[in-house]
Amino acid sequence: MAEGAVGIFRLGSLGDTIVALPCFHAIERQFGTSKRVLITNSPVSAKAPRIMSIIGPSGLVHGSIEFTSPLNGTAAIRLYEAVRAARLETIIYLGPRPKRKDFFRDIAFFRMAGVKRIIGGSLFRGLTPRRDSKSGEIEPETEFLARTLIDLGSIDLSDRSNWSLRLTDAEKKTANALVEPIVGRFIVVSTGGKVKKNNWGIENWLLALRELSKVHPALGLLVVGSSDERQMCERLLSSWVGPAVNAAGGLSPRETAAAMASAQCFLGHDSGPMHLAAAMGVRCVGLFGDNNPPRRWHPYGKGHEILHRMEGVSAIRIDEVVGAALRLLGAQQTG
Repeated sequence: MAEGAVGIFRLGSLGDTIVALPCFHAIERQFGTSKRVLITNSPVSAKAPRIMSIIGPSGLVHGSIEFTSPLNGTAAIRLYEAVRAARLETIIYLGPRPKRKDFFRDIAFFRMAGVKRIIGGSLFRGLTPRRDSKSGEIEPETEFLARTLIDLGSIDLSDRSNWSLRLTDAEKKTANALVEPIVGRFIVVSTGGKVKKNNWGIENWLLALRELSKVHPALGLLVVGSSDERQMCERLLSSWVGPAVNAAGGLSPRETAAAMASAQCFLGHDSGPMHLAAAMGVRCVGLFGDNNPPRRWHPYGKGHEILHRMEGVSAIRIDEVVGAALRLLGAQQTG
């Protein structure tokens, strides 16, 4: 690997990748002639896709160095050797909001591995998450990450091009073939996710979709999720009057994004598919419980309907979800 290579340190999976998309685009603009290498953890869950499978085909990065968590012993030595072998001159730090000791541990590690320049990091420039002066709510993760890269210039989060996954023609073709039975007006639903406490419950979803389908009997339904959720997703179709497609396990995350692109709205838990829909410009009905504080992981952008209950996602009523979906469908018809 040539001198001047850039490493991008970003952990997580689907949702963590999507909220950082504007940062990946900003890095490309700044380091367009440099080799860009993603440094990331291997998936922490069998349900979680590799970050490289999401971001790699876009060309925003050229390769990856993956490590297993927790990082200790042999795994730490292997990562150290891989970073040195890559001859990275710069690290873009897009890690999680770390504790002070963890941040400086990471920085020391990269310095020891020969990295000369480090950009980003919540503590590197004294940056801490902002809170709304009235509500006390924490700023969205996307805004926080963009601020940590202020050295690269301002990042316009309202610019749709900064959210592009650069989907290929092949990915679009696969998605279009799958959604052909519901071509026209349709919604997307995702009722899974790797965090169990975010789950609203299959019975709630069945009742909500039944009510929504009564109001819009011609509306199509696309259900997305992982392969182990396919049977559960099949049950959802039983509540639906109009045309429906169960795509659980049938599409890659990028193909799922292509399939969502023309949807009227998205309904789902606090999960990766929700952020994927928002990145495609689809308005979301997002159901949140006590797993995360308000705003931080809400889908980014305007026009979303957020139902966030810190007493738990089970506190969200069926009529609230149906009403939020109907408002978004009505906004689509009028606007």
